[in-house]
Amino acid sequence: MPQPYSENSVENNKKRKDRIQSVNTRGFIEIDSSLQRTTVWYFRKNVDNITNYRTFLHSIESELIEKLRQCVGVHPIKYDLKLEVTYVIPAEVDNTTENHAFNSPARQLFVYSNVVGLVDCDLTLLLTKAKTFADEDRRFTFISYIGGLTLGVHQYNPPIERWSYLTLPKNIINRRAVINPQNIDQLCFQWAILAKHVSKYRCRVNTNYFNEAHRYDFSVLSVPTTISEITLFERANPGTSVNVYGLKYNGKISTQYMVYPLRVADEEMPNHFDLLLITGSENKYHYTYITNFSRLVSSQINKGHRRLVFCKKCFKTFDFQPRKYKLYGDKALAQHRLVGNCVFNPNTALMPFSRHS
Repeated sequence: MPQPYSENSVENNKKRKDRIQSVNTRGFIEIDSSLQRTTVWYFRKNVDNITNYRTFLHSIESELIEKLRQCVGVHPIKYDLKLEVTYVIPAEVDNTTENHAFNSPARQLFVYSNVVGLVDCDLTLLLTKAKTFADEDRRFTFISYIGGLTLGVHQYNPPIERWSYLTLPKNIINRRAVINPQNIDQLCFQWAILAKHVSKYRCRVNTNYFNEAHRYDFSVLSVPTTISEITLFERANPGTSVNVYGLKYNGKISTQYMVYPLRVADEEMPNHFDLLLITGSENKYHYTYITNFSRLVSSQINKGHRRLVFCKKCFKTFDFQPRKYKLYGDKALAQHRLVGNCVFNPNTALMPFSRHS
């Protein structure tokens, strides 16, 4: 019959002693790994021999935050903490010592997570557990030694059903007009907006996106974000406007599809965004950022490959062929917008893309 786990077993005492002796410097030092380094353990030794829980944890809090940010910048993780303490148990003859450990539950961490807030919660939990333990058994009131804090970091792959990410059709990718941030959450609207400000590695949500999150207030939105909520985003962020376009297959020709407007702002503000919404099975949808709207839709409007400008609302086109008694080009488009008679007609305004173009 297997013996119950004990911090004071011969094996665990030896591991603890080896762990403490192997680290002699400040910082979270790697002490072990497994499963091809998908799990790594770090140890922060109490090199200053601090005997107060709160003082010790406070002294290493910034180091812990920095280590977690470093780890999650590479891949989403789960992490857990273990505070190792040795108590003196007073006795009539000789005082004895006994080891104990206080653990935090495993917590998921993503690049956009509030690391500072999560660490504060975990350290508070460890302090509460230690105090409760001492209150329940007065023998464990006297701390002999705080060994240190063990940090376990485990690579985390979220269940795919929790992702909003969907791939773009191949020919849309080939047009080099859309950025599709690869996320592992349901914050695709946020990442599509921030893609405008990311200059490197735009196809994967990482610290490059997280560092830009301060630009806008996304707190008014639910997750996942519906098109109807975009008005709330515009109100919370003055000077911004958002258009959303959909992508659907042509019913007559199964190898073709078209881009069409889903939501068009009444006025394009200085900070404007054009988004492409991709839909999948089981009502799944995913926002992407359109970097070049003209390049994306010109071939489904422009049969003759002429230079055109067009209305983003109804897709009516205006060429630059000079006319004696009629406006053309940008002036014609400006007049069209002033009239405001924009009605999208897929039968007359669009020529669908070929899936294999």
